[in-house]
Amino acid sequence: MVEREKIRVESVKSVASVSGKVFTPPNPKEPLKFKTMIRSSTRFAPDKRQRGWSIFALLLFIALLLPPAQTGNAQEPTSTQPPTETVTLTAAETATETEPAAPEEEAGAYVQPKEARQSGSTTRVLVTISPGARMFKAVERVKEYGDVIEVEELSKLGVFMMELPSENLEEHIARIRNTTGILAVEPDYPVQATDTFPNDPGFANQYGLTSIRAPQGWDLATGSSSVTIAIIDSGVDMGHGDLAGKLVAGYDFVNGDTDPQDDYGHGTHVAGIAAALTDNGVGIAGVSWGARMMPLKVLDSAGNGSYSNVAAAIVYAVDHGAQVVNLSLGGSAYSAALETAVLYAYGNNVLMVASTGNTGSNFVLYPARFSQVVAVGASNMTNQPAGFSNYGPEVDLAAPGENIYSTLPGTYGLRTGTSMSAPHVSGLASILLGYISGADSARGIMEATALDIGPAGWDMYSGAGLIQMDAALAMVIPPTVTPTLAATLTPLPAGGRNGTNSSGFSPFLSLTPTWTPSPLPTLTPFGTAQDKPVSPTQTTPAPEASASFTPSATPTAMPPQENKMERLKIFLSPYCCGSAGMIFMGIWLFWREKKKKLNSHNRIVM
Repeated sequence: MVEREKIRVESVKSVASVSGKVFTPPNPKEPLKFKTMIRSSTRFAPDKRQRGWSIFALLLFIALLLPPAQTGNAQEPTSTQPPTETVTLTAAETATETEPAAPEEEAGAYVQPKEARQSGSTTRVLVTISPGARMFKAVERVKEYGDVIEVEELSKLGVFMMELPSENLEEHIARIRNTTGILAVEPDYPVQATDTFPNDPGFANQYGLTSIRAPQGWDLATGSSSVTIAIIDSGVDMGHGDLAGKLVAGYDFVNGDTDPQDDYGHGTHVAGIAAALTDNGVGIAGVSWGARMMPLKVLDSAGNGSYSNVAAAIVYAVDHGAQVVNLSLGGSAYSAALETAVLYAYGNNVLMVASTGNTGSNFVLYPARFSQVVAVGASNMTNQPAGFSNYGPEVDLAAPGENIYSTLPGTYGLRTGTSMSAPHVSGLASILLGYISGADSARGIMEATALDIGPAGWDMYSGAGLIQMDAALAMVIPPTVTPTLAATLTPLPAGGRNGTNSSGFSPFLSLTPTWTPSPLPTLTPFGTAQDKPVSPTQTTPAPEASASFTPSATPTAMPPQENKMERLKIFLSPYCCGSAGMIFMGIWLFWREKKKKLNSHNRIVM
């Protein structure tokens, strides 16, 4: 018994020496107190190796709970700083930083690279990155094939340009297409002005305004200065007396400056049709008296341009507050970059109007061919589809396009083409958008109120028909209530005052006003189930005795379909599986440590 007590005392001494406490031998006659001291002393000697594993597991668990770093894509701007100058990266360069803007040029301006201007042995292409890809990564992967040109407006679409050597061009394009993060590679297709010069310059009457019933429409509204039409064309004569007071700041994408002066004449003619100064005793009348215009030059002095400039101008117009974009131009090739720009404008509730083309063929040019754009064909002086107007199932509306009198640089003159038809529609749309806020609503109203011309019903030559300005505006402007006076004979008692005759009736009339509101029209979809649909579909209920009416479009949004495979991929991702594994590992290590402590404690007590 004495030997056992000695052993126990020695064990307590060893524990006390580890904990740094002075040991006082206990009284052997107090075994319960002795055991308590042993238990308390063991608490000061934890296993350092087990504690290290526990801390390591806890840190891993906390790290896994932290959210991953956010990664943006090329189509979402990640900075609110002012735009920087465009950069040209060459295969020989290794720097990846953005060069600062030149002090004498406006930030964000389009600048042609010196190499591209001087070299005639290269071909420009448009490169669209894949959804979710990062622009700088894509540029790093493909810059070895040619010079990279980044334009701020195109970067928002996930698009950049490249100057590739004309030799072995197809081989370079194929390699870029097979690069990770690249969605599409395409030539920078050309566009041309869609006008046809007239052979009878003596016609000086604006019959087009009469054809669309503009005078009757002006009785209801003349347009608001709060609405801006972007004229994407050859520029505008900035000093023309019938236009200068209607212009806001624009941009020249051809020369890369802020002076979009027209050196071709086409854009000036288009601008005058849409919104020239009116009722000023000078020159011509525009469809909209109040709308402002934003000149964006994308066509050169010969009427030629490129898809890249058109796409950049669309983005510029949207970002600078235009509600309507007029595109009296077109190209025959499809472009993913151009379509992305159209979708950008459509997603920002901007109405786009474009001409169909002037070859009289069964092919509507781009961008009018896109369903998000109002495609406008031409009508002639007899309100029939013009023979030169391109046609097809994409045509939405028609407007006058033959021998149209409008502004030209420093003067006035006649032009013919679907280019002249589109600004008639843009001008009407700008007046409608002074009363309603939806681009789709304005489009639906113009189509629903159009005059049916050509074959009965919707047809591929004139779409829903020739726009009618008064009928369209009547849909958004409250009708004028006029009183109707009904004469009523009021009998008075016999012998009464004020000249009562012997029959008991007064010869004076009591007039009772009866208020009769003008009937309101009903907006219904145009055509049958086989015809081209009108968006949006809206029906106005029959009005009661009320003098106010404000139509509004109510498009039905389709609920997004749940992608179960995507959810399964996220659940089985390494991040989720690793997190779950580390959680279970931490629980196991914690349980193991507690178990070891318990066993060690029991051995000491025993």
